[in-house]
Amino acid sequence: MGGGAQIISNITEGKNWYDDLAGAAIGGALNGTILGITGGETLLTMGVAALASGSAQSVINEAESYLRGDKQLNESSLEDSAMDIGINAMENSALNFVGNFTGANSIHTDINWTKPSSWKSFFDLKYGQKVLMQTSVGSIMSLAWSQAEYSHNMYSDMDSDRNHVSRIVAK
Repeated sequence: MGGGAQIISNITEGKNWYDDLAGAAIGGALNGTILGITGGETLLTMGVAALASGSAQSVINEAESYLRGDKQLNESSLEDSAMDIGINAMENSALNFVGNFTGANSIHTDINWTKPSSWKSFFDLKYGQKVLMQTSVGSIMSLAWSQAEYSHNMYSDMDSDRNHVSRIVAK
């Protein structure tokens, strides 16, 4: 789910479709796995899933930025990366938690339902299908947040450009 949302986000923002895809896919899979195993019905399990997935996504995305050549490996960039990972992990974890909470409250599961014993049965049983639907809610919310953030930044840049042009014209 997270990977699909990342592809859509990348395309609509004019990025390469695969940028940060590994982090989103692994983070989303980790989130769904933890929720599926624990039942994801308590704030604690929602928080653990959100924190683990948000942190994993942030670390993988940062590593990917070095592999893509966006960042050069040196002491200064490593210090920046540590800060970026911390900030992005907090943001990703918060978004994941809101998605987990909203998903759990909008699509009900019952901890007593038969839990899947294999990956295949996860997709066949009602419990697994409901957990996938819950994580879809989170992915959609993350996509919406990403698009809102992108739009805000785009319009902020346009306002900045307009102000710059206004100052030039005024001279």
